[in-house]
Parts: sequence; C-alpha cells; structure tokens
Amino acid sequence: MEVTWIGGSSFRLRGRDTTVVTDPHTGGSGQPSATLEADVVTVSENTSGGLPRLVSCREDRAGEAFVACGPGEYEIAGVYVHGVPAPAASGQDATLYTIDIDRLSVGHIPEFTSAPGDDLLDAIGAIHILLIGVRAGSESLPASEVIKTINRIEPNVVVPYAPDGDAESSGAWHVVASELCAVVPTPSGNLTANRRQLPEPINVQVLQKRN
Repeated sequence: MEVTWIGGSSFRLRGRDTTVVTDPHTGGSGQPSATLEADVVTVSENTSGGLPRLVSCREDRAGEAFVACGPGEYEIAGVYVHGVPAPAASGQDATLYTIDIDRLSVGHIPEFTSAPGDDLLDAIGAIHILLIGVRAGSESLPASEVIKTINRIEPNVVVPYAPDGDAESSGAWHVVASELCAVVPTPSGNLTANRRQLPEPINVQVLQKRN
C-alpha cells in the first residue's frame, strides 16, 4: 500500500485493488489536471454547499467514487472505513477515520483540539499507520500533548503534517517529529508499507506534498 500527501489533510492511499482519497477539498488545487481518481473518498469536516468535484472514479471502475461523510461504518470495494465523531468539546463537526486497506489499518486525524479520552481511542482501534495533523495556536492541542496521544495510540508509523503555508504549525510538527525520533527524517515522495514489514517501535515518516 502506498501513501501520498496531496496537501492540506488530503492523502491518497493506493492499495492493490482500491484507492482511497481523504479530504480532497483541502488539497489546494482546483485544476482539472489535478483531479484525483479514487474508489472511496473520506470527508473529515462537514462543509456547507457541498464539496468541489476534485475526485473522479477510477477509469477501470464503473459509477462514481463512494463518499464517506460522517460517522459510521462503510465497506466498499474491499476497504473497511470506520468514522468516529471528534470530541464534542472541540466544537468541531468533524470525523476521525480508520481505514482498513491491504490488511493495514490507517488512522486519519486532521487535528486534535483536546486530549482524547480512552473511549475515543478504543473506538479508533489499533492503528498501523497514523496520519495526524499538527497545528499551532490556542485552540489546538500542544505539541507535547500530541506526542503523548501518539504514544497512547502506538502506531507502527506516524506521518505528522501541518497545514499548507502555516510556518508556526510547521514548527509544531517538527517538534513532534524530533521528539519521537530524535532527528526529523528527510521528506520522501511517498510511503510504502505492507503488513509483513511494519517497524517497531514508532517510526516517523515525513512526506513531501505531491499531486
């Protein structure tokens, strides 16, 4: 399975038979040439007025890409998606996702604004690869608490990322990455993972933005 960062909180998970795209409307490109192909789309934050059409169904598939928008359990094209509501205290109408693809469990958390409780982490379940947004600001979870939360989740691989063009948040995720692995890794174009070769303990990966 291959993970590519599109930008914002948008990632492409390309499995053997299925492609999943998260939050395509945050990827920062509305050019037709940048349209992504996917079987399944997840939407973390409900937006009024609908979503820009930035995803099309894969050419080898009929119909349209399935959109998971909100809490629930979805099983499409061999992929299991579990959406969990973000903590009510955050004031966000947001959903956190666990995506099971190619026998790997991928957690997608655009942001924690407060430390999650045990019930929420139990609902998210075991995670092999954690995609987690790190922001700076009074309404965001401090980097030190993000690190504690990651250690509680215990993923094999964590991919921290910051919003595009936000230098302050970029500094915050650098703190998270360096605390977890001593040295911030060199960014790579994508992450390739399989169930048989998962690292232990937590491995930090940094991805370059790619379309």
